[in-house]
Amino acid sequence: MMFADTLHGSFVPYGTAGDCYSMKDCPQGRFSVDLRGTGLRIVDDLQWEDKGHRTTSRIDRSSNNAVIEGRCGGYCGKCAPDKYKGLVFSIDQRQLNNGSW
Repeated sequence: MMFADTLHGSFVPYGTAGDCYSMKDCPQGRFSVDLRGTGLRIVDDLQWEDKGHRTTSRIDRSSNNAVIEGRCGGYCGKCAPDKYKGLVFSIDQRQLNNGSW
């Protein structure tokens, strides 16, 4: 089972994305956290922090927080999970009850 993969370029921490593309609310960096089938989910109160210059982020959550997708960037900016919490997981009772893990 694979939990993380870097497709191009340098290593980027899991759940983090960024770019140096534009100052115009047009984030190009993307990440996806997909925990479906694992019995895990991201906790409800976890926030992603914008870092850098003129950053923008759009974080979408679905499947009871088992799927988190983000678009982040700016004029050299990124977003990452709260630096004091990191990625915090919990047991996803819905997955367990549905037998989808």
